[in-house]
Amino acid sequence: PCLQIAVKSEIGRKFGNNWISVDRYDHSAVIDRHDDIHSLGFPDGHFNAVVCWSVLEQVPEPERAIAEMLRVLKPGGGIWVQLPFLFPYHADPHDYWRVTPSGLRQWMRHFDEVACGADYWARTPIITASFFWGRKPATPKTA
Repeated sequence: PCLQIAVKSEIGRKFGNNWISVDRYDHSAVIDRHDDIHSLGFPDGHFNAVVCWSVLEQVPEPERAIAEMLRVLKPGGGIWVQLPFLFPYHADPHDYWRVTPSGLRQWMRHFDEVACGADYWARTPIITASFFWGRKPATPKTA
């Protein structure tokens, strides 16, 4: 199985049948569970992939949330994290962070990096995102 943290309204669906969707605040039919990202109710090493798209900016303790994603991911499993960088304030329910690719790389330091950078969401340089694509290493990294 794969874990989709939040289902963005512009997508409106899970990525596929093997995806489990989690969102603490969204109670639409497309959400499977309402776990807090800081404490996911899944066993260690349960997922082959995790996608966390436009969520970490709204999380008070992003490194704790990232540690949870690391915990539930299988060794060698893939992770994609993306969050707004140059984007308007959007308190839904909160808006805490804007992180550069370098900052995101620091948050994701326990993963093996495949790619990290910034990307445009719209046809303007103002709406940009930082992203990280990586894998859970077979043996844990030390800080």
